[in-house]
Amino acid sequence: TMLVDCINHRKNAGNSTEWTVQGPFHGSHEEWPCHGANVCCDGSDKDPDNPAVPAAISGRVIDAESGKQIKGAKVDFWLTATSGKYAVQDETVDPRNLCGFLFTDAE
Repeated sequence: TMLVDCINHRKNAGNSTEWTVQGPFHGSHEEWPCHGANVCCDGSDKDPDNPAVPAAISGRVIDAESGKQIKGAKVDFWLTATSGKYAVQDETVDPRNLCGFLFTDAE
């Protein structure tokens, strides 16, 4: 279970995040071709009656011991749509809608 994973894989440093995320919403993600890509595939970003609110997500992946940035780390993401559902919960949308992964760059 996730609880056992969290207990057995505790954080190495006080300023690091947990090694895993508790949530069942990781689908068959694809890599997005570039940072800053529009990952809205359900058209809600163009719906005048219920427009999606753009979200800019940024961050860094840092080695907890050295404090150095890690280039090439895989970062998965998934967000809910304006319907409140994740892509894996909604058969009517593209399975890539608001989810996927990128790799960190040098910045």
